[in-house]
Amino acid sequence: MKMAPVKLRSLLQIFLLSIFLSLGCFASDLDQKIGRIIASTGEDLNVGIYIKNLNDEEVKFASHENRKFVPASTTKLFTVYAGLKYLGNNFKYITSISADNLVKGSASDGNIYIQFSGDPTLSYNDIKHMLRHVGVKEIKGNLVINDSLFGDHRTSPGGFGWDDQPFCYAAPKSAIIIDGNCSEAKMWPSKISGRKANLEIVNPSLLNISNNVDTVKPSRKECPYKSRYIGDNSYEVYGCMFQDIKRPVRLNFALQDNRLMAKAYFEKALKEIGMKISGRITFSNASGKNVLYTHKSAPLRDVIVPLLHDSLNPDASSLFKYMGYKYTRQQGSDETGENMMNKFLRKSGLKNGVRLKDGSGESRYNLITPKALVLLLDKAYKSDVRDSFLSAIPQYGSKGTLRYRSIDSRFRRDVRAKTGSMKNTSSLAGYYLPSHSQKYAFAIMINGHGLSPYRIREMEDKILNIILSN
Repeated sequence: MKMAPVKLRSLLQIFLLSIFLSLGCFASDLDQKIGRIIASTGEDLNVGIYIKNLNDEEVKFASHENRKFVPASTTKLFTVYAGLKYLGNNFKYITSISADNLVKGSASDGNIYIQFSGDPTLSYNDIKHMLRHVGVKEIKGNLVINDSLFGDHRTSPGGFGWDDQPFCYAAPKSAIIIDGNCSEAKMWPSKISGRKANLEIVNPSLLNISNNVDTVKPSRKECPYKSRYIGDNSYEVYGCMFQDIKRPVRLNFALQDNRLMAKAYFEKALKEIGMKISGRITFSNASGKNVLYTHKSAPLRDVIVPLLHDSLNPDASSLFKYMGYKYTRQQGSDETGENMMNKFLRKSGLKNGVRLKDGSGESRYNLITPKALVLLLDKAYKSDVRDSFLSAIPQYGSKGTLRYRSIDSRFRRDVRAKTGSMKNTSSLAGYYLPSHSQKYAFAIMINGHGLSPYRIREMEDKILNIILSN
């Protein structure tokens, strides 16, 4: 008697399913717990996890550890480690003022030059301080701004889209960085419904905003306000704002035109310190032969603390490009930074599973495996820059991007980690460093999710908590 083909296929499916289910019985308790956490989201998530003992080669848990993920801001861990090793703990960015001729008396004889180096910590007050040290009341020539150390591309390859432009995390990256290339405004509702919301620009010489936000009565319906860039460091804000909002809402805007921003800053500074200029504020790759004053940043070991704690994209991009400049002696760029990083990673034995196109993690062309991320953490922990590297990574639930993260109190003070977040992408990588037990480096990477930021962070925290509890 012959059995029908359909029935044979059905029996085969049942047989294979029974084998699959029986094999599942051999999965570890930890596998099952993590699987339930992921399944509870209701989404088919792309997740990679790797956690390794720092004292030996024991792997505590691994799942898709060799799969490549878009890492987002965990990229910064590679940039910071390379910076510490390549430039050194004590490296300082230098911004200098020079002149065609030695300055004598109350006026300069010729142009004054400002050479920017991508110092991410430079402030407007630093600019005023530098100009005061020139020691003249009048510049008899031009004030020349030199931003040629870095190239013209100010956004990362495969980086943020047009809808990210208003936000300070997407501020353009050039050799000119002043107060993070970002400016602030405040907005609050009108007392009368139907009227425009109130708007105050903290520094109107830098930023212009067209206000089209209406004040409306409170409602169950959402009342969003949005912004869009319209050119020349100008934005439009539009939408609506509920009338019952009690406190002003802080708005931060990226200053997309760095040169326009710099010119406005110098015009303001010259006026405030009472220094006249007979020429113009211009841009050139020229410098004076006589250095009048140099401003130095804090040492790199201090610069990287806010860089990682607050995940500052301009700071990481500048460090990446500066390393590219120093390595190639060409203009610093994402391309020269990539050249430097590739050589550094190969020399350090860290190149496998890593492709980096920028230094901050903005680029979706970046790809890193969870295993490669953990191997970097392992390498840094056993290196001569460990103390500087660890001090720059925030403690769980205390500062920076981890301020509002939650994990069991048994582990909280012993976990240091760097977050990474972009649309549909999230990652968490760092250390578990208890004083009297085994120490671990870990990476949790998730791509292709449609969850809210809160839900995805909650899932990462639960996974980490389960791993450390077992």
